[in-house]
Amino acid sequence: MSKSRRSFPWIVACIVLLSVSAPCRSQAPANHDANDKTHVIWTGASAGLFWKWTTADLTATATDSKTYTLSALGYEKRTSQMMKDEKADPFDSLVECKIQPLSIVGSIACYERDYYWEGGAHPSGSIDLVVLDVKQPDRRLALTDLFPDADILRALMSDKVVQGTLKRNSLTNKPMRAGDLVKLLSGRTFGGDDDMRYGFEPDLLYRFAFHHIEGDRIAIRINISWASEIYRFTSTQIGILLPIPPALRKQLTAADNRTSGFLMRDAMKLANGKETTLFTLKAK
Repeated sequence: MSKSRRSFPWIVACIVLLSVSAPCRSQAPANHDANDKTHVIWTGASAGLFWKWTTADLTATATDSKTYTLSALGYEKRTSQMMKDEKADPFDSLVECKIQPLSIVGSIACYERDYYWEGGAHPSGSIDLVVLDVKQPDRRLALTDLFPDADILRALMSDKVVQGTLKRNSLTNKPMRAGDLVKLLSGRTFGGDDDMRYGFEPDLLYRFAFHHIEGDRIAIRINISWASEIYRFTSTQIGILLPIPPALRKQLTAADNRTSGFLMRDAMKLANGKETTLFTLKAK
C-alpha cells in the first residue's frame, strides 16, 4: 500500500459532515466558486456546520455565521513548525504544502499533509496524516481518543508488518498499552530490500484516517513515511480493523453511505484529480 508523491499526490488529513437543506450545500462535488478562481471540490453539511473542500483549503463554517470554525490553512499557519521557521528566517527556496482530505466523520476531519521543499543537494519533504475535531480545532486527535486502548493494541499486534518489525529487532517485551508498543516501534524500519525504506514515528497513533466499514468494525489506515532520504517522497500505510464504538456508530455509518461526510475509500473519487494547495512560499 505504498505510494510516491510524484505518482500519487495525496496530502492532508480528515474531516466530516454532509446533508444540508440550504441551496448549493449538497453532498455532490461542486464545480466552481463564484467569488474567486478557487475550484470547489466538495461541499456538505452536518452537526450545524457547512464543510467546503476547495483547491485552496478545507473549512468548516457554522451555518448561521460566516466565521470559519475550522480551516486547514489556518491550522497549519498556527501550528506548523515550517511556518514558524519561515517567520523567523524567510526561506531562500520554494516550500509548498498540499493536503488531501481523506475522511469527514461527524465533527472529525482527517487529511493527508504533504510538504515539499527545495534546497541543499536535493528537494525533500514530509508526508503525514492529520486528524482534527472541530470541537478542539488546535489539537490533533489520536486513535486512543476515540477507541479503547486494548482494541488498538490488539489490532496493531496482529498486523504482519508490526509482528515482523518486532521479531526482526528481537523486541520480545509484551506491551501493556498501545503507547508502549509505539515506543518499542519508534525508529524501527521495514520495507525494501534492506528493510530500511519506511520508519515508525513516535506519533504513530495520530497518523490515521477512517477507510471503510466491515460489519461492526471500521477499517483504519495508518500512515508511515520514508525512513531514509534515498526513499524520499514515498509513504505506506498499515491497515487495522477496530470495533466501532457506540459514540461513533451513527457518524461512521452516515459517512460510509455518503449521507453525511465521506470515508477514505471515496476521497480520491471526490478529488477527481484535483489538488488542494494550502500555500506556496518562494524566496523573498
